[in-house]
Amino acid sequence: MIDLHCHLLPGIDDGPTSMQESLELCRIAVADGITHAVVTPHIHPGRWGNTRASIQRDCAALQCELDALGIALQLGFAAEVRLTDELMGQIEREEIPYYGEVDGYQVMLLEFPHGHVIPGSEQLVNWLMRQKIRPLIAHPERNRQVMKNPALLQPFIEAGCWLQITGGAVTGHFGERAQAVARQLLEADQVTAVASDGHNSKARPPALQQAYASIASDYGEGRAQRLMNETPATIAAGQFDSKDDKALSTGTRYTASPGRRPWQKSISGGRGLSPTCPKCGCAGNGAASGCRRLSRCSRATCLSSVIRPWITPPRCVPPAVQWAWCA
Repeated sequence: MIDLHCHLLPGIDDGPTSMQESLELCRIAVADGITHAVVTPHIHPGRWGNTRASIQRDCAALQCELDALGIALQLGFAAEVRLTDELMGQIEREEIPYYGEVDGYQVMLLEFPHGHVIPGSEQLVNWLMRQKIRPLIAHPERNRQVMKNPALLQPFIEAGCWLQITGGAVTGHFGERAQAVARQLLEADQVTAVASDGHNSKARPPALQQAYASIASDYGEGRAQRLMNETPATIAAGQFDSKDDKALSTGTRYTASPGRRPWQKSISGGRGLSPTCPKCGCAGNGAASGCRRLSRCSRATCLSSVIRPWITPPRCVPPAVQWAWCA
């Protein structure tokens, strides 16, 4: 499995405080079946002043220790970036480490405050998307305001954000309400990836096996593979050398055009969707003519339609019309 969100680096946030603790967490991850982990220390101005350079340095130091001790865990690095009014400046100063690029968008792990969703956050998300930065929202199921009203996530999903939920939330470790929201998002197929958000060896270990088993049992083995292996491999493809890494090279990779989730395969024969564009015959990757496949709109007011924001102006179209062409 590939863990896209964990705190394994020593002494730089609320994760382990020493190299010894870091190594213990890495052993736990390997024993649980995790082969690759993207460490994501907090970047939170005024509390955790990490930068791309400092995270890269500390990640390299931990990887050297792992290699020396024969602990079979490959590390990549990104950051869990708190949504604040300083984020635009951090991006302009190139202080933010991203997972990598998927279809022209850098993917950034974005954290909301734990208690609420800041009014106006949608505008910042729209700005990020214009900068070709796609937010992967960290553990939204554990946000107290979202737990009360999960519909608050819908504008962010429509804007193009992806969602990462916590494995422990799926299994009830963070309480019944967080588990209910996590399950609701899984039922709606709105989850992009499941990660551990591991911090320590007891209360919050870097482990995914229980969540994998639960999702495989309730939603199928393919869904569990997608959320904890295949999609993470796509998002973090640039972090690891897949040519020399059997665990990654044997996985399935998906690409995403602006209107498609990264885990969606090319559609054929389902719900009346044509596998190719009726205008030019392309497969919807936009390489030749800018054609983009539409996917079903998830807005409560538009369940019988599809929508994608790159159409100008944004609009819904009848389900029978499954393709749009960029101007």
